[in-house]
Amino acid sequence: ITTDSNSVVRINGFDRSYSTSYGVPGLTWSIFYEPVNESIFVYGSSSLWEIDNGVTQSISNILTSGFSDVIFNNLTGKVNISDENYKFWKLELGTATGSSNTLSNYGYLALNEFDGDVYMSSQALNNIVIVDSTTGTIKSTQPQAAGTTKIIYNPERKSVWTIQPSLNTIIEVGVELNNQLNPHPFTYSFAEDNTYGTLD
Repeated sequence: ITTDSNSVVRINGFDRSYSTSYGVPGLTWSIFYEPVNESIFVYGSSSLWEIDNGVTQSISNILTSGFSDVIFNNLTGKVNISDENYKFWKLELGTATGSSNTLSNYGYLALNEFDGDVYMSSQALNNIVIVDSTTGTIKSTQPQAAGTTKIIYNPERKSVWTIQPSLNTIIEVGVELNNQLNPHPFTYSFAEDNTYGTLD
């Protein structure tokens, strides 16, 4: 739980009793859970912080901004962050190091587990942006009639849904995978009778 006294409070899940607290200078309200190492990410007054196994650590190169969204990308095994500085971060777990790309958009994030891309509901422009999970570069931009906010992956329909509050509508973004097969020629030779062996 984030508090207004610059501390993150840990509550025992069994009996809901107070367990311990962790100090973070200038703590903001944002809090994110990462399931692999079971660590917590929060923003302080100047940068992102990680709480892992009771140890707090500042990730000083990821700066606090007015907007940020954090997701765990289970396809790459990294944490993805979009912030108001137009940065798209790929944060390595365990080492708290990462790399970033500067994009023309920032916004809410959702991982599409069908095509493996990260979908961004832009808070800068009226766009839904598709970002390559591996490289952090923009693959496609889908202009919208109005701004969108929260975004989520729908595994049943293998699509991404987002809302447009000003139009009272829901947008669904479907996926088409355009794969093609490229046959490769192969070589072979005939074996004489009574020849045998193994196949690799």
